[in-house]
Amino acid sequence: EVQEPPAPPVQEPQPQTPPASSEFKVPSDKTVEIPSGAYSQKIAQILADAGVVPSADAFLKAISDAGLETKLKAGTFKIPAGSTLNDVVKIVTK
Repeated sequence: EVQEPPAPPVQEPQPQTPPASSEFKVPSDKTVEIPSGAYSQKIAQILADAGVVPSADAFLKAISDAGLETKLKAGTFKIPAGSTLNDVVKIVTK
């Protein structure tokens, strides 16, 4: 009786998860424009689209954890390369 070799295990594709906020660093200097009257979700999306935060949700959680939801500012912000999520929070709430 011929035995079939065992089938190799199927590798499930791993979902691409964004880097954890503690590991996230802005890859290059960025300038981000936050319009006057933008609410926190809109600001979070602008920052995520610009690549200066790992995700809108990560930014919203960070400002919530820091108690800074009401401190977000409008304007043009320069985000230096190497900035972390917490650095970006500090920059846009000064």
